[in-house]
Amino acid sequence: MIKSKLSTVFFTVVVAVSSACAQQSGMETKPDVPKSSEHGEVQERFPSFSNFTFPHYCFAPGGEPFVLVEGHHVDEVGGGEMRLSRVKYADVTGDGEEEALVVLAISTGGTSHPYCVFIFAANPADPGRPELLWTFESGDRANSGLRQVYGENGQLVVERYIPKGKNGDCCPKFFKREVYTFSNGKFTPSHDSKHENPDKTAVLVP
Repeated sequence: MIKSKLSTVFFTVVVAVSSACAQQSGMETKPDVPKSSEHGEVQERFPSFSNFTFPHYCFAPGGEPFVLVEGHHVDEVGGGEMRLSRVKYADVTGDGEEEALVVLAISTGGTSHPYCVFIFAANPADPGRPELLWTFESGDRANSGLRQVYGENGQLVVERYIPKGKNGDCCPKFFKREVYTFSNGKFTPSHDSKHENPDKTAVLVP
């Protein structure tokens, strides 16, 4: 079932947007370059996520693990790919310790740009095996695509593009800012708000 789900995600056909919209967006299909954190002392508390065994796909909780090698993973059945996009470190649980926010880009072979987000807490007893707190899958660009994920005031902030007023899938006019609080071992929605997209394109903000 996991392989079937992965194949479905990788080969979902997304209707191409107009060439004018594509030119306006300036987007490229190549993956984002992994961005390292300036917090060297935090990195030492975590493994290298470029070469790491993830417990399961973000869209298949409880499923089989998969491995990134040099920041890259290929589905042997479906042929789709996942690449390490970026890693950020921030306190998103309110405990004063920074967690790792790991973003993987899913390559569908088409124009779709979904992402998998994994949030890990450090494991002092075994730095090579951080604790997975949450994982989720974003939509595609203007349709709940990921804009940014970060920590603020000990809370998790996820920004997703919304389709209202979009000029094609490439060019969302607004995004939603969702704030989550960590309590009793899970992230719970606190509040959200709508904002105008200053870029007018569906880019993943650094």
